[in-house]
Amino acid sequence: MELEQDFKETTFRLRESQIKYKNIVNNSTDAIVVIQDGFLKFINLRGVESTGFSQHEIMNVPFTDLLHPDDRDEALERYHRRMGGKHQPTENIFRIIKKDGSFLWVENRTVKTTWQDRPATLNFLRDISQQKRMEEMMIRSEKMASLGQLSAGLAHELRNPLAVISSCAQFCTENMDLEHLVAENFQVIHRNSQRASKLIKELLAFARPDRLHYKSVDLNQLLEKMLRMAKMEVDPSHITFVKQLDKGLPEIPGDEEKLGQVCLNLIQNAIQAVSGKGNITLGTRWDRTDDPMDPMLELSVADTGPGIPTEHQKHIFDPFFTTKSNGTGLGLSICHAIVEQHHGLISFECGEPGGTRMAVRLPAKKEENDREST
Repeated sequence: MELEQDFKETTFRLRESQIKYKNIVNNSTDAIVVIQDGFLKFINLRGVESTGFSQHEIMNVPFTDLLHPDDRDEALERYHRRMGGKHQPTENIFRIIKKDGSFLWVENRTVKTTWQDRPATLNFLRDISQQKRMEEMMIRSEKMASLGQLSAGLAHELRNPLAVISSCAQFCTENMDLEHLVAENFQVIHRNSQRASKLIKELLAFARPDRLHYKSVDLNQLLEKMLRMAKMEVDPSHITFVKQLDKGLPEIPGDEEKLGQVCLNLIQNAIQAVSGKGNITLGTRWDRTDDPMDPMLELSVADTGPGIPTEHQKHIFDPFFTTKSNGTGLGLSICHAIVEQHHGLISFECGEPGGTRMAVRLPAKKEENDREST
């Protein structure tokens, strides 16, 4: 009887310990993963939620299938070296591909363990995507400040000479009796000087953004308005526009003209991306990703175009970067500056095998230190 009682108590304590262990693992804020023979053998609830896959979809797949293509070779080599008994750093950073095709940055801590009496690795993965975004924003802000000063100086130096060239060309065209070929050349000079003047205006808008004129802005109405404007410039008959607008959103404080410029630019880019045929989805929603107590509002424009090539993705907000033959490369740079002025964030996601989703997140409340133009 005593042995039976000890057995029951031991079984009870073991079962209690297993329940505690399971609760700790499943309630961890980090993803916990066991890898054996290069395959996923265990993943906790946080890991499943982070990737968007179900337990059934993710179990027993090669762990490299979940890594960003650029990170796979290094991660696989590190895994084989560790399993071979060679010293490896316990911490490393890489990207994980989610089910929707987007990726998140994770900081991984790895230790060797056993799983079902065989060697394996135990991995603790922490999502550091927000940290990486903040680091990129700081680097970009420093770079943009320097570039902005240079751009402003160049713009001021070039604006007056260009105005003289444009005026002289226009005067000659309108007031002189010129041969046809000469008149055509003066018109070319005038058109191109006007184009250069427009570029200088965009340069100044990027380098020295105007102060914001705050008012209450309805993001849904603003998107609808900018969509109507964008449709006037193209033939939208082969494009399907889908609206996923949250009708319960409040108005936000912002500069309606500048935010409209952002919306119009994103819609025009999407139209060009689908090359006149495809789907474009406009969306608005609450975004409680960073702070559930102080959520932001998100507007998004998604297209079914070819997507942004990997080698271009880190440059799309850089001034003068463009893949368009007639583009200036300042559209998204100016959008980025406007969103930053509103203390918001602009980002993008590329799906597999194509498609791009641009998202702008804006605070629902005005920052206390914002100053309005008078």
